[in-house]
Amino acid sequence: MPLLPFAQHLRWRSPITRTRSINRSAEEGDIRAQYILGDLFAKGKGGFVKSEEKASKWFQMSARNGNGFAFIRLAALAKHSKKWGEAYQWYSLAIDRLPFGNDRKWASTQRDLLEKEKKVDSSDIKAARSAASDWKDKASDLLKEDQASYPAKKAENDAKREAEAAKAAKSAPKKSEPPKPAE
Repeated sequence: MPLLPFAQHLRWRSPITRTRSINRSAEEGDIRAQYILGDLFAKGKGGFVKSEEKASKWFQMSARNGNGFAFIRLAALAKHSKKWGEAYQWYSLAIDRLPFGNDRKWASTQRDLLEKEKKVDSSDIKAARSAASDWKDKASDLLKEDQASYPAKKAENDAKREAEAAKAAKSAPKKSEPPKPAE
């Protein structure tokens, strides 16, 4: 399986450099990097402190950019916190966003289980549907802001990369000149 564009060079880098690369890619609008960053925060892996708030931020950004699977992860975070109405909301959005198939069917089953297990009632469902509609409206506006900020963030990150490369070049040991051949 080919590596994703932002990940092609990560295998040979240090963990700190990989973390910076994922952060930068996510900030520059890479949907997969945003999802991965959300996952790292959700699990507290890869040198990241576990934070549901930061995980939610990155999953929502990935979802706004079109990643339907991010909605499923948001639903899982909500279920973990026993926020059943919110989980219903995220599953509903996942069903809207995911293509027909097993993933969409699974999200639908999980949402239906919330009803069957009496974790949500009709008022919760109504509120969740309203919240999902509000999220879509707000997400559209936020997506425009996000996309407008990506070029500036990319330029900022490129400048950081150049500064790091220049610093590394200065601290690298000087190569000696090869000996001149004897005449």
